[in-house]
Amino acid sequence: MTAVKSIPFTGAPFPKSEYERRQQKVLETVAQAELDALVVTAHGHLQYLGDTMEWGHISCRFR
Repeated sequence: MTAVKSIPFTGAPFPKSEYERRQQKVLETVAQAELDALVVTAHGHLQYLGDTMEWGHISCRFR
């Protein structure tokens, strides 16, 4: 049986400025909706908001 090797992470697919733009848009939408917090748990959404392939979280304080 052949061992399966993981694909190495070679860097973020977008520049940091793109992630900052995405995060700012989310923060603006949260403020417009007058929410106190936003919980993001779906891995795909975390990847959209951050330049990481790791499981984790992004936390922001809105007020």
